Amino acid sequence: MLPTFWLCARRRCNWPIVRNGWPARWSAPQRIFWPVRKKSSIGSPAPSNIGDGDTGEHVSRVAQISQLIAEGIGLPQERCRMIYLAAPLHDIGKIGIADAILSKPGKLTAEEFARMQEHVTIGARILERGTSELIRTAELIAQSHHERWDGTGYPDRLSGADIPVEARIVAIADVFDALCSERPYKAAWTVEAAYAEIVRCGGSHFDPACVAAFRANWPEISALVGGDGLPQAAGF
Repeated sequence: MLPTFWLCARRRCNWPIVRNGWPARWSAPQRIFWPVRKKSSIGSPAPSNIGDGDTGEHVSRVAQISQLIAEGIGLPQERCRMIYLAAPLHDIGKIGIADAILSKPGKLTAEEFARMQEHVTIGARILERGTSELIRTAELIAQSHHERWDGTGYPDRLSGADIPVEARIVAIADVFDALCSERPYKAAWTVEAAYAEIVRCGGSHFDPACVAAFRANWPEISALVGGDGLPQAAGF
């Protein structure tokens, strides 16, 4: 059963014009999770926001970057497409986190950070009743996209290949785009600095093979966030 939520709803959002049943100019992953039921699978009304920042734009870029990485590591085309469609749900669990935490301009307290970490298990619970391959993939991503290659992530401290590959892929796309984006608690990094951070964290935070695919597809990824491809040419 597909849970109900507004995939691209966000705080202070001016909704685009609705045409043919969904807002115009939405990409496939944005459209596919347009609300299709009046109630969610956990019995609550559709939420009006799912996280912090420009969520609609963020999830669209994460989906596209994730597909490029998936293709770069040689996954079958159908699986790459599934990751592209499921990636936008990586932070759906933030519907269970207070806005005061999501939008706090300063550093989170230890208690607030612990609460923030719960969004991964909340997201997995929302999606756990899914019977389609799409929703099962989304559940894996929601649960494990904050795990780290070296085993120091959360919630289960998985490491290496024990982390679902879908989550390893989305982890890079999510962090990269978040670094490039302005948030209430930080300024946007330059595209070049964000690129360098992803490369630096290969083998610790991120799967080295996925980082290699990220680098190999840098011209396309850079274009998605308005960069000029210079880090690739400079040999980062």
